[in-house]
Amino acid sequence: MIKYCCVFLYLVLTNNVVAQSIDSESFSKGKKANVSFKNFIDKKFPYTYSNNVLQSIKMEIYKKESDNIRMDSLTAISLNGARSKHSLQYNQNGMLSIWLVKTNTGSGWYNNFLTTFIYDINNNLIIKAQLSWNISKWDSSNSIIYYYNEQGKLFQELYQTYTGTDWLNSYRTTYRYYDISGDIDTAIIETWVNNQWQKSELIHYFYSEQNRKDSILFYIWNGSGWQYDRKTNFYYNNSSTSPDSMLATYWGGGDLWMNYFKSVMTNDSNNNKIEQTDQTWQAFYWQNFQSWFLTYNNFNFVTSAYCKLWDGKNWVDGDGNFTISNPNGFMAGFVTNRIDIYYSNITGIADEKESQEFNFYLSQNYPNPFNPTTIINYYIPKTCLVTLKVYNILGKEVASLVNEEKAPGNHQVQFNAAGLASGIYIYRINAGAFTKSKLMILEK
Repeated sequence: MIKYCCVFLYLVLTNNVVAQSIDSESFSKGKKANVSFKNFIDKKFPYTYSNNVLQSIKMEIYKKESDNIRMDSLTAISLNGARSKHSLQYNQNGMLSIWLVKTNTGSGWYNNFLTTFIYDINNNLIIKAQLSWNISKWDSSNSIIYYYNEQGKLFQELYQTYTGTDWLNSYRTTYRYYDISGDIDTAIIETWVNNQWQKSELIHYFYSEQNRKDSILFYIWNGSGWQYDRKTNFYYNNSSTSPDSMLATYWGGGDLWMNYFKSVMTNDSNNNKIEQTDQTWQAFYWQNFQSWFLTYNNFNFVTSAYCKLWDGKNWVDGDGNFTISNPNGFMAGFVTNRIDIYYSNITGIADEKESQEFNFYLSQNYPNPFNPTTIINYYIPKTCLVTLKVYNILGKEVASLVNEEKAPGNHQVQFNAAGLASGIYIYRINAGAFTKSKLMILEK
């Protein structure tokens, strides 16, 4: 019997990263965040629980420290022993650039998929590309291209799949925002059918006066108009920013809404969800389904979660559906029994502008995406042989931009892709012992 673990996975990121890089170094192994920093601050600022000024100072120090904390890796373990390991790598600005997933069903660790992220000069995520492991090599699988409006807000997400030769449209999501709050108003999902976009689903978001998410209303396209499909309502306890319950219903026609799913959450004093119990509607009553229990570190980042399932009489260990999210923008969904998350401090990552004056450096191409020309800058601190080549996503060389000895300093080269098809390309520099690769998008 094949063991399984983590059957669905997805990622949502904050849009504040400048450059994407792929390094040949191995992923670092982090340690679980401990309480040493908290103990240090508590000793430096005692009795702060009755002193608002010192408490504010402490919280500000915590915040500055948490800005440097990143998820280093996580492991998910199913009840049958199957495991998955997720390793994350960050670019020069300390933001996520690579997400590698390996699985182990009892015979060793194997590559599963690799996701890379590219950002524009305005710190917006513009592409997420996923590669799947095929026996001995990475194959392109799917990608999401992100578009932004004049105000810098996400306007559209385009989902594409790779056939082996071409990228094909799958579906797209277009967003509209409330004028005053700037929160998402609606999201329209369209699918690509017979070489044209067809309406599929509309999602309408509602917020309370306290700017808390109040409800989400889902519509489906019936061929001539939008009709109700399902609805999710969120309920809060007093001034809490995190909901303590959620009710999902589906439309039964007219004014009738039918129960089908409910979640009850327990939050701590920091609005962290420490327990969630899910129930399903069984004609006349709610029946327990699964419960998740979570722990957090001093920076309110999840450090572990485990699941129990309802067997009809008792809660027992089991594999359940769950989503892990962190304040720094990471979100992933799993089907598993236990998740352990490890963190590391990225204060040692240097700023690109500072480090490039003394070290080898390869910039992100600009513009990106481009059509058909783009500029690539690089810096070398000493005279050496430099090669700069471009490859397609399958690893085939498509252009050689530099292949000669270069003097120290900044260098610039223009890449003209007029003869190439739209898609994702990799450019790679070799200068002495220095090697660096980055991704760029040709969009015709």
